[in-house]
Amino acid sequence: MGKLIWLMLFALSLFGGDYVVVAGAKSPITELSAKGIKDIFLKKRRFAGDVAVVPINLSPTDPIRIGMDRDSLNEHWVISHYQGVKPPIVQRSERGVQAFVQNRPEALGYLRKELVESGMKVLHEF
Repeated sequence: MGKLIWLMLFALSLFGGDYVVVAGAKSPITELSAKGIKDIFLKKRRFAGDVAVVPINLSPTDPIRIGMDRDSLNEHWVISHYQGVKPPIVQRSERGVQAFVQNRPEALGYLRKELVESGMKVLHEF
């Protein structure tokens, strides 16, 4: 499973800082490590420091998620389901991610760097 997330992070890194993890401007979170991001999006971790977080994913067909092994990810969520853990909320577009993080201080999402707007802050660049 770790390979899966590292593959996603590696794929994002190929874009040379073109993608970012964002939170709302009112979020008390100031930065996150790649491992912290991985753990939050796999829902292995529900807090960043002492702040509860809500990860927001793009749809599985979004180009940002290309290169991920869907079978391994599906297996992770099947196992997690039986442990009572639900996958992150999915937004259909980067605009949906923008709106979600701007309106919910506990939300974290990822999108193209050029889509960062006021009301958002960058926590990590890929």
